[in-house]
Amino acid sequence: MKKVLLIIATLVAVNFCFATAAKASNTLAVSVGFNGTVSEPTLYGNASSLNLWVGSINTRGHKLGPYFNAAVPSHELSNSEPDTNQFTRINAGLTYAAAKQVTLFGGLGWSYQKVHSDTVAIEGFTRHRLNANAGLLFHIDNNLGLSLSFDSTPQSIGFGAVYKFN
Repeated sequence: MKKVLLIIATLVAVNFCFATAAKASNTLAVSVGFNGTVSEPTLYGNASSLNLWVGSINTRGHKLGPYFNAAVPSHELSNSEPDTNQFTRINAGLTYAAAKQVTLFGGLGWSYQKVHSDTVAIEGFTRHRLNANAGLLFHIDNNLGLSLSFDSTPQSIGFGAVYKFN
């Protein structure tokens, strides 16, 4: 059920970003990448996730646009063993074209953590927390770029490849 809700929320957000980009003559940008934790190497282990970012950006002026970000545990999209420490995140916020080659973004969201293990003697649990997300898009050319992001829950850094639909 959680996967279905995440897919529905993603589709609604993508549709909103498409509509906003078309109406404001902005560019729709999509980034796919990877997040890895940097500060929670606890008994539960590090968590990694696949990251999808969709936003409306305007590189021709200092204008705002919306963005949506979703991250799912890496094993959800592969046949690998599940991590002991898993995070699912959904964020939304604003983009700001700070310069021709750089777009900043930041927003708030929700984080769901699930800890479990069949091999390590730990007691499993789940919890929901507020998450802050911020980052940069570097525009390499008219269509390609790179993304760098930071999430607060868990503290993780993300990297991604960006494609802009002009």
